[in-house]
Amino acid sequence: MMALPAGTHIWVACGVTDMRKGFDSLAMVAQEVVKQSPRSGHVFVFRGRRADRLKILWWDGTGLCLYAKRMERGRFVWPLTPAGTVRLTGAQLSMLCASLKRKLAEKDALLAEQEALLIERERAIAVRDAELYSKTLQIEHIKAQLAVLRRARFGRPCRVDGIERACEGIDWRSPIRTDMEAPRRAG
Repeated sequence: MMALPAGTHIWVACGVTDMRKGFDSLAMVAQEVVKQSPRSGHVFVFRGRRADRLKILWWDGTGLCLYAKRMERGRFVWPLTPAGTVRLTGAQLSMLCASLKRKLAEKDALLAEQEALLIERERAIAVRDAELYSKTLQIEHIKAQLAVLRRARFGRPCRVDGIERACEGIDWRSPIRTDMEAPRRAG
């Protein structure tokens, strides 16, 4: 980032700052919110609403400097105070930015674990689909063999197909009485 002289104070504006602001607007925020002169040599840190942008304003002795950073992924960890200021040391500012890297690494590890689980699930589904397809082929093969046996036993395939269609509507669990059986019992 930048080398800060010893004894430099780092002021974090805890509220949300409009990231469209430039040198002069942020210097006014430093005077009004942080209650410090922007030309004091201190560092002023501001964060945007989505917490993915950060601007740092400081006086280097010859003029105001503005450092801006936009995160492509993740967000800056920020003090929970909704308004006002927090004073940090240089190490704390580094940790503030380093904690972001740690959180991104943890998030990447979690994403990698979830991707591995997803790949394993897809593999299991593919195995099940292959087994199902194999069973379907076996059933179709048995149906073909059954059709051949029926044709050999009953003759014409159209008659067997007609019998199959007629048999589909019959409930085989209940006893069947036909009109032909009734006269035999009576006689």
